[in-house]
Amino acid sequence: MTGFTEPVSSVTWAPDGQTFITGSLDEYMISWNAQGERLYRGSSPRTYDLEITADGSKIVAVCISGQLHVYDYHDWKNRQSYKLGNRLTGVETTKDSRHAIVNTDDREVVLVDLENGKVIQRYSGQVQDEWVIRGCLGGADENFVLSGSEGWFDWTPLIRGSVLTWTDSNIYVWHKQNGQLVEKLAGHTGTVNCVAWNPSNAQMFASAGDDRTIRMWEFPSFSRIVFCTNKFV
Repeated sequence: MTGFTEPVSSVTWAPDGQTFITGSLDEYMISWNAQGERLYRGSSPRTYDLEITADGSKIVAVCISGQLHVYDYHDWKNRQSYKLGNRLTGVETTKDSRHAIVNTDDREVVLVDLENGKVIQRYSGQVQDEWVIRGCLGGADENFVLSGSEGWFDWTPLIRGSVLTWTDSNIYVWHKQNGQLVEKLAGHTGTVNCVAWNPSNAQMFASAGDDRTIRMWEFPSFSRIVFCTNKFV
């Protein structure tokens, strides 16, 4: 599968598992079959992330211009676009295919109604200014929203020398309905780029960070149960 002129940023399978769609920064979305044959290519804004809804009716994508795009899965020219921020980096749709959570570089994750683009709830506290961070939904009945957060080294000058401290690098957990912060988890020593809830186990989620580690967490105790690192890197 070649022919791209810019980085390929995202990929999502259709619910039937027979086709998938790629998004990229070269202003095209492409559908493929499982054998890697291109089925259709349509123009699109420069895409950071995309997902097909569980009912297979919509493609939901976010782009570098801060817009959420909702496409008719069967007619890509039928598209609704909603301005949500300066830059959007991640999107995940709900199981009922009605809503999506979106990561923004305005230091917010927002819950959006896919029918009209209205923001239903906001989740704040995480740091996201520069890097691509992707959140997720999870827990029983998707009652919780998760997101990673950026982290960086901070030099604190002292009379004799200076101290190097690490800022943030946490995982944030909010209640989906009321937007309240439930937990802030320290466990990485770098930007937490992505979090993912286990689709078959509502009591487990994973996080991945710039510290070259993947961590598995138990919910609702929020205890870390597995630590994975690539010792060869």
